[in-house]
Amino acid sequence: MKLKFCVACGSAEDLQHHHLVPRAEGGRNESTNLITLCAGCHFKVHDRQMNGTYNFSKRTKAGLAAAKAKGKKLRSYGKVLGKKKAAAAKARDEATKPVLLELWHLSARAAAAEMERRGLGRLSYKTVARARARLGLPKVGS
Repeated sequence: MKLKFCVACGSAEDLQHHHLVPRAEGGRNESTNLITLCAGCHFKVHDRQMNGTYNFSKRTKAGLAAAKAKGKKLRSYGKVLGKKKAAAAKARDEATKPVLLELWHLSARAAAAEMERRGLGRLSYKTVARARARLGLPKVGS
């Protein structure tokens, strides 16, 4: 039940809601499944559960498995973000390829400074070096 005080100690500070039946075990966000606890008491509840049979990792894996079994599509945010970054890097490589070819004889640091001077944006030398590697351009001094 959502209240304006902690049911364990009566505090009205830093209130949180605790699921009586965890969502990983089919618990819902309904008021009949929630109790109001302050942060300290909420920590104590979870600490006691962890000292007993409570295992967050196992519960998380079980919850994800249950969601997957129900047909929910689970996506890794890291994979999505990685694909977006790779696509952005590829587009930037293609846009800067003519300049990188022209500046192949300069160090990555000098090439980055020259590209910034030309108004192509501020790039780090590491970005220039990685772009050169992705494009298969020779290293300076090779």
